[in-house]
Amino acid sequence: MKKYFNIFILGSCRSHINLYTKHNLIKNFDCSHDTKAHLQWLYILLGKTKLTNHPRPHCFCHNPQNLEKFETKKNDLLNCDIILIEISSIKVFYDKLGFFYQMNRLEENGFRYSKKIMVRKQTETEIYNDITQIQKLINKPIIFQSHFNLKFLTLGNSYIPNRVTIDNAVRHASKFHLIIKDLFLKKMNKKPEDSIDCRPTAKFKLNGRSVAFKSYFNDPYHFTNKGYIALAQEFDKIINYMISKGIL
Repeated sequence: MKKYFNIFILGSCRSHINLYTKHNLIKNFDCSHDTKAHLQWLYILLGKTKLTNHPRPHCFCHNPQNLEKFETKKNDLLNCDIILIEISSIKVFYDKLGFFYQMNRLEENGFRYSKKIMVRKQTETEIYNDITQIQKLINKPIIFQSHFNLKFLTLGNSYIPNRVTIDNAVRHASKFHLIIKDLFLKKMNKKPEDSIDCRPTAKFKLNGRSVAFKSYFNDPYHFTNKGYIALAQEFDKIINYMISKGIL
C-alpha cells in the first residue's frame, strides 16, 4: 500500500500546506477560481477540447504557449492519485461564445472590464451541479475545498454571503470535502455566531518589517504556520479515511 500520494491541484489552495504534509502536492500553472473555469480546464487537459480554440488563452491560464509544460500538466492529471479542487468564487467571467476566463489573467492583460467579457454570479444549485459533473468526468478521488470564511471582527463581523453559497454547495455535493469555516471554528472551540478577533497581540521585527502573529491567522486573509499545519492535518485525515475505505 502506498504511503505517499500525488495530489493534483485545481485552484490556488496549495500555498504552504505542502510544507506540512508527507504527500506530494503537484503545482499547476492554472489558477481558476470557479467551477465553470475548473470544468473548462479539465476538458482541455483531458483532450475533450483544445486550448488553441480559446480566443484569449492568455486570459485563462499562465503561459499557454508553453506546450512542454502543458503536456506535463496533462500527465500530472492522468497519473495523480487524488485531485484537490478549491472553489473560491461564485463569479464567472465568460464571453458570448461560451469560453470562460480567469479574473486575474483578465486584469493582467487589460481585459478585466472589456465589453466583450461578461460576469455573473452562480447559484448554489449551479455550483452543486458543476461539482457533480466534475465527479462524473474524472474517475479519481476528489477532495473539494471551499474558501476562507469566518466572522472576522475587522471585516464587519459577518460571513461573506458568496462564500456561504460555496460552503453549502461543496458540503452537499461532495463526500470528501474541507469546509475551512467548520475546521477552524472547531479548532478554536467557536460557534458559528462567534466573531474571530485576529488582531495581533504581539509584533516582532523581521528584516526591518513589523510582523503580526496570533494563533491560526495573521489577519483575515493569511494563515500563520499553525493555520497551515491545521489545514495539512485535515487533508491527511481525509486521505487516511479514503485509505480505510479502500478508495486509495
